[in-house]
Amino acid sequence: MDQFLVASVMWITGLINGSNHIPEDVLARAKEQVELLKKNICLTSQALGNVKKMAECEHKDFYSYQHLPLRMVERMKFDWDDYLFMAHSGHSSVLVSLAEEHKLESIDSSELLIAVVIGNELAARLGAASFIGHQNGQAWTFPHQLSTIGVLAYLNKWSKEKILKILRLSLSSPHFALYPGFFSFAKSSMAYFPVMSALNAVKIEPLIENGSANDLISGNEGLLHHFTVRPLTFFLSGLGHTWLTRSLKNKEIPGCAYVIGPTLQMMNYQKEHSLSIEKIKKIKIKTHIFAFSVENKMRKFIKNEKLKALEVNFSVPLTLATYLVNGKFSVHELLSESLAKNEKQIRSLASKIEVIHDWNKTAHLVRGVNQAVKLKAVFSDFKYGDYKKFIGKLKSESHDSKVMDALLSREFRKLMGEIISEEVKDGYSFKDADFSKFKWNLKSEIEIELVDGGKIQVN
Repeated sequence: MDQFLVASVMWITGLINGSNHIPEDVLARAKEQVELLKKNICLTSQALGNVKKMAECEHKDFYSYQHLPLRMVERMKFDWDDYLFMAHSGHSSVLVSLAEEHKLESIDSSELLIAVVIGNELAARLGAASFIGHQNGQAWTFPHQLSTIGVLAYLNKWSKEKILKILRLSLSSPHFALYPGFFSFAKSSMAYFPVMSALNAVKIEPLIENGSANDLISGNEGLLHHFTVRPLTFFLSGLGHTWLTRSLKNKEIPGCAYVIGPTLQMMNYQKEHSLSIEKIKKIKIKTHIFAFSVENKMRKFIKNEKLKALEVNFSVPLTLATYLVNGKFSVHELLSESLAKNEKQIRSLASKIEVIHDWNKTAHLVRGVNQAVKLKAVFSDFKYGDYKKFIGKLKSESHDSKVMDALLSREFRKLMGEIISEEVKDGYSFKDADFSKFKWNLKSEIEIELVDGGKIQVN
């Protein structure tokens, strides 16, 4: 019996019958998530010409199943979304909840928020368990199947038996992305296909004979076996106790969360100083390991092409350069006509921006996670020999040798040694984690060298 799926079913059933509850602060975060999703999708839809006025986004059919493909593409096209530890769950948890709200017409606002939290909590746990593997990031699309079914189960008040059967039916054929397609043209569809897979499982469920499908997630031939080098099953617990929705972060501008930090910092600086690009000789950005790892991955698949939003979204230099050239940064600056108009200037400025890995920034990021969940407990059964083996496997099968070398470095061992040496109570589990203490420490250190020889620090 797959304990995670059974626990998920029992938790959802408890929320349906009222024996389980969600804290008010968690529901408040879900409300914030819904409101900002609506705002950002509407702005994107308007920029793309899909609606002419903001008022059209308030039409009752705007979030219907009929328009769900369009809403999902708008949501993902410019990477203007929300994220939590460890999933971009809003693509399914919010949009499917809104589509069901339109379909059923009898859902009240509190039920909608509960459904969103269910989707978040389930997707984020499966994402975290899958962290060490090739699908890391938005390419681990299968959590959207789990999120979608959780939302549907709650809002339609399914029985325990039906929830478990549909979960097994859908996740027996997990959806995933291939990075060559993701970084060329398919990124915008990364939520739509797994959501449709889950919706289709619901449609055909009455035709399918039930079965046990034991160990579907964490068994030797299960999902985590195929999609991870080292599954982190520690995270597949704590439902109803540990609330990952508390780690929710809504992006202020479009782009990968690991990439947009320096641009946000520069935006704050420019409010008071208004530095012109003609004065810039060079920019050095010291940042955490993930900021340049996503660009390393993207660069394998995007080479010598005309500038497009996807390339900007996953590049620290291009995001910052696009902002500095335009003096602003939103979906409008990422439209193809705007990028084509400014491409020469953007690429010229981006070539002057150097991104440097700083272990202090990576340590700061890791410590922010460790405030919420004790990583010593997560990695308690790791042996260094096994760790070297699976990092070596990732290195041999990927292009990202710089990142893999960093993860094998003395500096990383020192950082993890510091974390692993701290005291953690006996029996500590994910149930004991507290994500109200979680910190997304994604800031960088920016040094600007000016043409006249001066220097500016932006921290």
